[in-house]
Amino acid sequence: MFIDLSTAEIGAQRVEIQVRDISEKLSVTKSPAYADVDVQERVTEEFTVRAEFNRSMIEEGYRAGEPEISEPTVQVTGAKNVIDQIEFVVASVNSNSPVDETVQREATVSVLDANLNKLDVLVEPEIVNVTIPVERIEKTVDISLVQAGSVQENVTINSVTSEVDEITLFGPQEVLDKIESVEVPLDISTIEGGTELTVPIELPEGVLGADPEEIVVVVDAEQDAERTLEDVEVSARGLQENEQILFVSPEEGATNLVIRGEQDVVNALEEEDIAVFIDVSQLDAGEHEVELQIEGIEMLSGN
Repeated sequence: MFIDLSTAEIGAQRVEIQVRDISEKLSVTKSPAYADVDVQERVTEEFTVRAEFNRSMIEEGYRAGEPEISEPTVQVTGAKNVIDQIEFVVASVNSNSPVDETVQREATVSVLDANLNKLDVLVEPEIVNVTIPVERIEKTVDISLVQAGSVQENVTINSVTSEVDEITLFGPQEVLDKIESVEVPLDISTIEGGTELTVPIELPEGVLGADPEEIVVVVDAEQDAERTLEDVEVSARGLQENEQILFVSPEEGATNLVIRGEQDVVNALEEEDIAVFIDVSQLDAGEHEVELQIEGIEMLSGN
């Protein structure tokens, strides 16, 4: 059974249903005997293809760029009234696992109406290649060395420098936006001299990684030198003209100084560079215990 539309015109019409290849010995009754058809003009139009993907498939700390399609436009052929219903021409890309690198997929082109119903049309080409660039979300920030612990008593640290001034962090954009620098704690309590330390980066909360993951810190330090100056005279300041002073202890009015500090400073020190004295300006007549005061340099102790 068939209908012959060879002489049909555009539009709605009723056409007789015909029968062929039936034996003459048989009689055929058609019910219904006619078909109502709507003949439409067949047209071909060009449409732009839009790549479609679920952004939740992108791994945390990464972002997707603008998709690229091998055939950005396609030819769609169908009845004119169907072609007129076309709202979306899409190539959908899916992934069963989180994506952290550029995606390249073959995708079937779907033609949809405004209600996302698939339309019965021919598409050429039907398959396109879709590339979705995926990149890590990064931010480069300064590092700041922060002292942790206390320097050993007999050690002088001249400088502490890092081989790098910046590191690159990666993670969610909203986390990185709040970070301007990263503090790197440096434990100086174990430093006994010049050295290089490998210090790991402590990631701020929410940050997924850093490049580099650790930094090399160069420490310029040295053991303090020690030198003893014996019998350094102690002078009295603030003594009135009608007063005199007698040292009870030390009897000779002299003390020993143990000097500790940088080797060059200690070696260059002369006794005349130092003044050891007591201040008696507020004392009455009598015996007193008075603290020795020292002028000249800072890194010394006196006995």
